[in-house]
Amino acid sequence: MKFITYLACLLTTAASFAQKQSSFMVNFDFNKSDITANAAARLDSFIAVLPAKAAGVVIALYGHCDSVGNNEYNDALSLKRVEAVKYYLSTKGLEAAAINKKQGLGKRQPLNNNTSDYERSLNRRVELVITMPEEKVVEKPIEKVKEKTFTNIIEDTAVKVGAVFTLKNLNFIGGLHNLMPQSAPVLQELLDVMNRNPRLVISIEGHVCCIPDDGDGVDLALGTRNLSQMRAKTVYDYLLNNGIAANRISYKGFGHRFPLTPYPERSDEEMINNRRVEIKIISK
Repeated sequence: MKFITYLACLLTTAASFAQKQSSFMVNFDFNKSDITANAAARLDSFIAVLPAKAAGVVIALYGHCDSVGNNEYNDALSLKRVEAVKYYLSTKGLEAAAINKKQGLGKRQPLNNNTSDYERSLNRRVELVITMPEEKVVEKPIEKVKEKTFTNIIEDTAVKVGAVFTLKNLNFIGGLHNLMPQSAPVLQELLDVMNRNPRLVISIEGHVCCIPDDGDGVDLALGTRNLSQMRAKTVYDYLLNNGIAANRISYKGFGHRFPLTPYPERSDEEMINNRRVEIKIISK
């Protein structure tokens, strides 16, 4: 799997107008429309970074359910979830006019096949689609960047001991150390690299976003303030359980001590950049 995307090569300079759009999700307990502690934390983070660019922002709310129950019931429940998110945002100072669309989609647009409790928990959600006002964008020529896969980087003889690399596309559920299903190829590639390079020894290092100091996040599943450590341990456990010797891998959590962008993070991209797991080469 490739972890550095291709960059387009633009041969001319052009001016245009564009809207910026981003989205994120909050999840719900089974058959509930109450805002959970995890959802509240995510919404609070969103509100915290919104004021600096709130003018002209519009937000669409789309509610969803898992596969349990009939369409009529789930349509109503998904709309209740939307209303719960709207109300919570209003209590945090978001103007009602900023919500330009509310829609309950029931169980019609699942993220997965609902084949397990975990998959169903991901489908119980409200998606917030945020559209920024139009702004003038000047597109500049972008130089092509030679891309490398994570495998190429690790196996490059020029890469020295002590080098650190982020596991791109390794995503966790907000506030938890549980991985999103789409992270599986990332772990598989890391495992393949470890198997092909038996002398490679690594440290797995976790980081979190959205903390005003250098502290750690709360793992909502455990109630402990060691979220970055537990996310690093999740990767460690995967390698250990798949045959990698314990003396080749270690893990630690750094909390918010080394953010790539300063607090408060002002976009989903900045949050993702800070909420990361890195691999440090100890020996190779």
